[in-house]
Amino acid sequence: MLLAVLQYWDYIYQINIKIENKKFKMSVTEKFRGANIPKKEIDVLKIIEHTIKYPRTESHEKFKLVNSIENFNIDKPLRVINYSLFDSALFVVKNNRVSSLSIIDPNVCDSCIDKDTGWRPSDDDCARCGIIIPESISIFTALEELYIVGNSLVGCRIPDSLFELISLKILFLDRVGLSRGISEKIGNLKSLISLHLPGNRLQEIPESITNLNSLINLDLSQNRLSELPSSLSGLKNLRVLNLRKNSLNELPNSITDLSNLQVLNLYRNKLTSLPQNIEKMESLKKLTLEENNLTSLPENIGDLSSLCHLNISKNQITKIPDSLINKNIVIRGYP
Repeated sequence: MLLAVLQYWDYIYQINIKIENKKFKMSVTEKFRGANIPKKEIDVLKIIEHTIKYPRTESHEKFKLVNSIENFNIDKPLRVINYSLFDSALFVVKNNRVSSLSIIDPNVCDSCIDKDTGWRPSDDDCARCGIIIPESISIFTALEELYIVGNSLVGCRIPDSLFELISLKILFLDRVGLSRGISEKIGNLKSLISLHLPGNRLQEIPESITNLNSLINLDLSQNRLSELPSSLSGLKNLRVLNLRKNSLNELPNSITDLSNLQVLNLYRNKLTSLPQNIEKMESLKKLTLEENNLTSLPENIGDLSSLCHLNISKNQITKIPDSLINKNIVIRGYP
């Protein structure tokens, strides 16, 4: 009995030693590009920057310390953002911890193809292209902003450990190759305010997205979504929803439960109708329905009390509901 008790307390002691060692290792800081940060974070930054390189050279990008990543305007449409103007690797430090990261693949596939001869790199060359995000990215427990821009053809390798970064407030994953889907673990990121997943060939959204209770801005543009999960209606604080350039045939009626939504962009989808209870979206100010297959609008669409801008260009709508007549609403695409 006494031996069992001694073994138990020795076990507890060893656990405490491991915890203290972990805290100590994280508290050991070194100078890196002008900032004092934990050595473990430096090690991971070095791993990442060695993957930001051109496939046929040994040169690679080096992380640059900046005060903020304010030039990364995530509110601009994808087609407007010129990533060639950005440094490929930036980081921000707050309280001696990495708080923001921006990682952009400098390789452009078109530049590897000779337009005159048709020559293109081998599969082996392409296999060496593309940013690799290591499992150890989870070491950045103080990270609040993460911007990753991959290569539209090669993509990027995103580990599940990324979804352990529970301090994240902004997550931007553009063209990182998520065609196989995004992990259900994304529901762990409950501090997220802004989530951007454009250009990833996504065909579905995980149900766990409903756990992102703080989310205000959600960008799912330029994917291959043909339907939306009903769980999307659980995002009660959502104000901006960008679904442009997908393959949506219809919207779930539950989308009208997004009572705080102010901007809904459905440009270039395949919608043939809208929810009949759309008037419930009392905060909606801007609704973009350009380039869909709509032939009519719900009779009560004019009862959207906050609506200011409605774009119905390039549909087959020949008559607008009476509820829209004499309303102070800018309507584009109707004579």
